[in-house]
Parts: sequence; C-alpha cells; structure tokens
Amino acid sequence: MTNIKSITVKSNLSIRKSIKKMDENGYGIIICLDGNDFVVGIVTNGDFRRAILSGVDLSCPIKEITNTNFIYLTQEYTKDDALLIFREERVDQIPILNNKKLADIIFKHNTVDKVNSGEKVIKNNIEIIIMAGGIGTRLLPLTKIIPKPLIPIGDKTILERIIDQYKVFNNKIHISVNYKSEMIKSYLERSVHDCNIVYLNEKTPLGTVGALYQLNKKIFNTILLTNCDSIINENLDSIIEYHKSQNNNITIIGALRHYPISYGVCDINKDGQLIKLDEKPELDFVVNSGTYLFEPDVLNLIPINKKFHATDLIKIALLKKMNVGVYPITSEKWIDIGQFKEYKQLLNKIS
Repeated sequence: MTNIKSITVKSNLSIRKSIKKMDENGYGIIICLDGNDFVVGIVTNGDFRRAILSGVDLSCPIKEITNTNFIYLTQEYTKDDALLIFREERVDQIPILNNKKLADIIFKHNTVDKVNSGEKVIKNNIEIIIMAGGIGTRLLPLTKIIPKPLIPIGDKTILERIIDQYKVFNNKIHISVNYKSEMIKSYLERSVHDCNIVYLNEKTPLGTVGALYQLNKKIFNTILLTNCDSIINENLDSIIEYHKSQNNNITIIGALRHYPISYGVCDINKDGQLIKLDEKPELDFVVNSGTYLFEPDVLNLIPINKKFHATDLIKIALLKKMNVGVYPITSEKWIDIGQFKEYKQLLNKIS
C-alpha cells in the first residue's frame, strides 16, 4: 500500500513546493486535499509540465492547476475495473476514494502487463548519439587522468549508465570521441557487450555536435542526442510522443531550476522611485539539460569537419523557422555531473 502522506498536499501549498514533493515521492502524481482532507483533485507530471510551459507563477497555490475532473475508483473496485480504465484512458494512476477521502492509489505499471495492454512499445525507431569527445574542463584535475565519460558513479561509469538507459530503444549506439578516445574505446570493448557501438572520431575537437556531419544522409530516424554528463530520469516515450505531436525539428529537454535570492529585491521605476520591495524572492528557470531530440534533416545544418555546438545549431534552426520546442522536466529528473559540486552530491546520494 502506498504511503498516502507522501503523495498528498493541501490545496493552498505552492506549486513549487508541490513539485518538490512529487519529485520526492517518485510517483508522478500529487493528490490535493481541502481543509477537511477531502480529495479535491490531482496534479500529474504532465500538469506540472503544462503549467511551466504556460508561464504559471510557481509561487501560486497548487489549486490553480489542479485537475478537479479526475478519474477515480471507490474501495469496492475490482481488478477488472482498474484494467478497463488503464486500457481505455490515458492515465497512469487511479486514486481510490472512501467517502471523498484518499484510501489508496493504484498504478498502471503494477496492474497492467505492458506487453499485453495494447500499448505501442517504442524500440529501434530512434538513433542514439552520445557526445563524449570533450576534455571535461569543469572536472579538472580529475579529467587529466581519466576522460569524463569514464568517471565512476558507483560500480559503473557515467558512459555505461547512459548506454544502459538508452540501449532499449536501439542497440546501436553512436559515440563521438576525441579526448583520450583510445582509453574510452578500450574500456567499452571490455565492459559493454550487449550493444553495437559505432564511434564518430574527431581528429580535432569539433564542439558538442560538430562530429554529427559524419551521419548526414546516413541515418533517417529521430535522433536522441545527449552529453555524456547528463542523465535524464524521465519517461522517454512521453518525450518522443511530445516531440512528434508538436512536429518539432528539435526538442530541448529542459530542467526546472529553482534559485532563491538571499536579499530583498528592489523594483524601481525609471525615475529611481521604489515601486515595491520583494523580500527574498524565489526565481524559476527552465535550463538546457544538454539532451535533445532532433529530426535527421537538422543534420544538413552542420558544417563538414568544423567546430560546431548545439547552441549554434539551434540558432540556425530558429533563423530558418524550424520548430524548436522544449520539454520541461523537474530538477530531480535531471542529473548533471559536469561539475565537481554536482558530482560530489550524486556520490553522497548513492553512498
């Protein structure tokens, strides 16, 4: 039985704090309660994402984005009732209510056999490219000894963890290499045996996407492109579905970052007169996680054998009026290992 307290919040709690609680519970849902602990609605991962995209102030109460017209069952439900809902409705969780109060919650992944549910399992229809050619200057002096992709996280390297995450979609993995490339190749040859690795060799550093010119006119499926220091703990099927439904040429997977300001902030007019004083405000931004979905026609924009970054590619795509979208995820769904601070925090979490 699910810990009810871990998934419930009062409807006047801020959206920002509710997102944090959802990240902590790991269930992808928050149940909103009124002052009498009656269920008034639910908020899912998708609801949070739509709120972020629409620019909702995350200091607003969660009731502002609560879905009050939600699907639920009563305690008298049968397994067949739940199976029917999971198969016919686009829901991953069903609250179980008793006299308008939350009694339990059931989850699709515990109830439905995905193979027999009629769902389409996405596999082998996207190309996986991992950018592993950089020096890793933010992790110096560690990267003087070993390349960033081979830095350990527990019993595996960063690169192995990324390969493990994405090989279910395609067991052919493209990896761009330059700095200490022979060490990377030698290590993967001994440690990775269940997928086919194709190397994009850079004789000189070509930036984050410069090596991809080698794949132009050679691959024809949607491309997942990721830095080797970025791990996304989000349902990739949902991201791919969003990318395709929006007809995007590029989708940036953006991570919500929260920055509290330690001082009072003065809002002033052009004459230097104070309009208001905002005491220790909290700011929210969606930042580039370094993981993207590209359509193969985007590779036409990459020059041959020249240094070229993902940001350059995105600027050109925008100039050409291509569709460039953003799929926001919460901060806990993104692990950035590009700096010592983040790397140490991750090691502390898994120790």
